[in-house]
Amino acid sequence: MTLMKIVVAVVLVLITSMVSAQECYESSIVSPSPFMGNNGEIFKLVDGSLWEVKYEYEYLYEYFPSVIICPSRGKLAIKGKTLNVEQVGGRKSSAKSKSKQAPSSEAIESQISGDFEGWEGETIVKLMCEWGRW
Repeated sequence: MTLMKIVVAVVLVLITSMVSAQECYESSIVSPSPFMGNNGEIFKLVDGSLWEVKYEYEYLYEYFPSVIICPSRGKLAIKGKTLNVEQVGGRKSSAKSKSKQAPSSEAIESQISGDFEGWEGETIVKLMCEWGRW
């Protein structure tokens, strides 16, 4: 009877790891270059999603690294290290979130329209937009 319990436990562990693996996918960081892996750093993946490093200070200094991202876990695996990350904008990476509208606090990627002469007090900065996005 004990052998049967061990077999069932092993099968459950294998099933759990297979389900968890499906939640992760391989990608590459396209910006910034180099990617450092420090707290607060926002980075963009090939799929256009934007992420922020949370509570990490790695100083990886990697140019366009390949990564494994696990959105539901908030984890990024890179060069044998695991970083805490949070999606802050861009294309949503899970099927469930694709149908939902992005919150108004979502980060966007843009450029300043015209000349930028610095930031003071109540400076208003006009951003360029891609037609049809916002």
